[in-house]
Amino acid sequence: MPRLAPDTPAKLYRSRAHWPSERAHAVMEEIGEGPLDVMVRLVLTDPDGDIWPYRIVTDARSFDGKAIVALDRQLREAAKKR
Repeated sequence: MPRLAPDTPAKLYRSRAHWPSERAHAVMEEIGEGPLDVMVRLVLTDPDGDIWPYRIVTDARSFDGKAIVALDRQLREAAKKR
């Protein structure tokens, strides 16, 4: 799959579940919309350090929990190459 640009439009969702094991059955609430790199930063600045409740969705792909951390690395590496 092609790499995503930092300015790719994305939506940020958060699970209403209280525990990671409950997330599969929980409703995901949209909490933000904007450039992909901003949505990633919002997840990574969660005051509790929890990434499991979040999902980022672009037109073509979806990223949950630890996949958001990997996406952050990818975006940072791409920025270094510019």
